[in-house]
Amino acid sequence: SRQEVVTLPPIVTDGEAYFLDLHLQRAGAPPVASFYWLPAEPDVLDWEKSEWYVTPTKRYADLTALSRLPPASLTVVHSFQPNVDGRGVHVTLHNLGPRVAFFVELKVVGNKSGQLAAPIFWDDNYISLAPGERREIRGTFPAHALPPGEQPVFRYQGINVVGR
Repeated sequence: SRQEVVTLPPIVTDGEAYFLDLHLQRAGAPPVASFYWLPAEPDVLDWEKSEWYVTPTKRYADLTALSRLPPASLTVVHSFQPNVDGRGVHVTLHNLGPRVAFFVELKVVGNKSGQLAAPIFWDDNYISLAPGERREIRGTFPAHALPPGEQPVFRYQGINVVGR
């Protein structure tokens, strides 16, 4: 179902985009967090040309400012564990700095080929962390996800995060 739980006030910004870090929680349940990036000026839809299956866009929102975010750094710790039919990876991300770490991609590759482990099933990926935020993410992948004889190597990178 759908329910309106919060109404955002009009946003006054001198920038081209802003972030919304929203945490919702039911009594006795763990919080559900969502991180949004929003343009200062939204898309403009062409309602006059709307059809039942599509509404064309007259003007797209400008989110190019996200490509110019100042650098952020993360403390990242990871470990691999064997599991029933492959391996698991546990990753802890901690943003100790004053800036948002935006759209951080987690991946596992083979140590020789650099080939992406596939399939891999992450709890979450392409993660954004607010200043001071800490997140733990788990992933699992079957033994055949990497070429024979290769060992897994963890890698990460973000829009404004230099990874390894």
